[in-house]
Amino acid sequence: MRRLLSLSILVLAACGDPNANKLFADTRWAVRNSGGTQVFDHDANDFSGKNGISVSCNAPLMGGSRTLNMTVACAAGGCGNATNGTIEIINATFPAGATSPAAGCTMRVSEGVNTYQGGCGGSAPAPGQPCQITEVRFYTDTDTMLPTLQGNVLCTDIPNATSPSDPVLARNVTFIGPTGGAMPATFRITNCRGIMPGT
Repeated sequence: MRRLLSLSILVLAACGDPNANKLFADTRWAVRNSGGTQVFDHDANDFSGKNGISVSCNAPLMGGSRTLNMTVACAAGGCGNATNGTIEIINATFPAGATSPAAGCTMRVSEGVNTYQGGCGGSAPAPGQPCQITEVRFYTDTDTMLPTLQGNVLCTDIPNATSPSDPVLARNVTFIGPTGGAMPATFRITNCRGIMPGT
């Protein structure tokens, strides 16, 4: 139901709607404390500029590898949560054919006034690299013929940027909902720049 809804909106946008060529996010993430007693869910499912959602995405192919920078931000009251939240992947480099980035990228998540930041890569979350990015695809959607990015991210004990040495302030980034704590967050962005030549 969710994917069909997104596709129907995108098809309408391609037929003269003012949303044509705008970035579209279908991204779901939660920020949780280690005990799971504090959970902030964000469910972004609209065009950038709609319902408090802001999206940026660039994934150019250079020298056989692709570097991804993406942000999905939700204003307070948007994306099903009373607080504002942002999820960012910064300088994630994907060798040709890879579905996970090389080590060395940065993951940044904000929740209200707090920001959490740590390293990311393709290996399981661990101290020094708390975030794992997997199952990433860069492709042209065969239904809409639009450039699309999708993948998963899971963070365990990503540090608070202000107090990175305090484990109590670290958080997990997972899928949404009461049973999502063991599942990775999911992201899907349509019209991501750089996936198709000339975009």
